[in-house]
Amino acid sequence: MAYRDFSDAADARMAARTDTQGFTDLEWSVVAIARRDPLSSIEAPGRLASKLDALLGRQRTPRLADPRLEALRRFVVVDHHMGKYLPDREIAHFVGAGFSQVHVHLLRSASSNI
Repeated sequence: MAYRDFSDAADARMAARTDTQGFTDLEWSVVAIARRDPLSSIEAPGRLASKLDALLGRQRTPRLADPRLEALRRFVVVDHHMGKYLPDREIAHFVGAGFSQVHVHLLRSASSNI
C-alpha cells in the first residue's frame, strides 16, 4: 500500500522537480514557431487592419487555443523582438500562466540555440 506525504516538504520537492523539468516537446515546438512570428501577432488587429488584410488576402497568425501555450508563444515573440527591453508585465503574464522563473531563464538563455 502506498502512502502520500502531505507535508510542506513534499510540496517543495514537487515544485522543485517541476521547475527543473524544462519544457515538453510540444512546448519547444511552440517556441520554435513563435520565434518566426512578428511582434504584431500578439495583438488583435484593428478594423482597418482586418479590412486591409482581407483585401490583400493576408492572414494573421492565429492565437493558440490552449491558454498556457498561447502565453508561451506570446512570451517568446515579445522576448525575441524586444530582447533585454522585455517588459516586466510580460514576465508576470508568463509566470501567471503556470510557468516559473526557471522557465523564463531557460527561454532567455536558449534564444540563440533555437
